Amino acid sequence: MISTAKYFQISGLTLLALPQVGNAHPWHWPDETVGFLNGLIHPLESSDHILTMLAVGLWLARYSRLGSCFMAMFFVALMLLGGSLGFVSIEIIHAEIAMYLSVLVLSVMLVLERKVSLPVGVILVGSVAVFHGYEHAYDMWLDIDAIAYTAGFALATVSLLAIGIATSWLFVSLKDKYSLAIFRAER
Repeated sequence: MISTAKYFQISGLTLLALPQVGNAHPWHWPDETVGFLNGLIHPLESSDHILTMLAVGLWLARYSRLGSCFMAMFFVALMLLGGSLGFVSIEIIHAEIAMYLSVLVLSVMLVLERKVSLPVGVILVGSVAVFHGYEHAYDMWLDIDAIAYTAGFALATVSLLAIGIATSWLFVSLKDKYSLAIFRAER
């Protein structure tokens, strides 16, 4: 049984290491990014968007319900702001590396269950948003129908954030329910 589990673990890690999986947009060509539907599909077709937004959603679930919703909208606004930095000729050197490092820090803090103050959390999540938006500025703004594409992109991002928040809330409620049941069984 252990050898079967190791086989699947190694196979899964090997598949994740393939260039098409690690690429931000494996089946994405520049001439096909036109309109609302392509903007909606764009964040859902690659692992970097999905994992980043789910990690941010898990982080945002630490706030109150109203705070989580506000922070999700704030995240999308900062992401769009980061995407607009290309219009004013601001160049962020190594923005992709900075985005991945900020997501890594966020993920490590989630795994270690670190609590930080609200301003530090806002700065951390804001940096992920700005760098992520900056990295995808060309996908959002340099299209024939950029406004519709951006609207679809933002809607998909909010949806992924909502899934991350809802998943966190579900895990917390299950943890509370089953830990209470275990506590009663021990009596």
